[in-house]
Amino acid sequence: MRHPANVHDTLLHNVTATMNTLQHNTLYFYRLKGVTPNGPIYGDIRCFYNGTLYTALQADSATNVTQTSATLNAHVHHFMLPAEYQFEFSTKQWEYYDSSCITILNK
Repeated sequence: MRHPANVHDTLLHNVTATMNTLQHNTLYFYRLKGVTPNGPIYGDIRCFYNGTLYTALQADSATNVTQTSATLNAHVHHFMLPAEYQFEFSTKQWEYYDSSCITILNK
């Protein structure tokens, strides 16, 4: 159930939905969809991961975003093992974990 279900004014409204059947160690994507007389409209895509992440690896916001390019940014802090770092990205949300939008839960 989402709250509020319908909005018909220009005021700010917080919309919430509680998900109770999540699977552990899973990356979830979500966005808000509005249905108007002219068709659907969509908000930005967000995601969260409900497992354990390595907090030493942190993706930051993308910068220099244009119609054809973007700069992906991240930082590594106190990670003592030798490692090669790379970004994973795709136009298909489910193909790769898009680390630029992960929120760490249940630390």
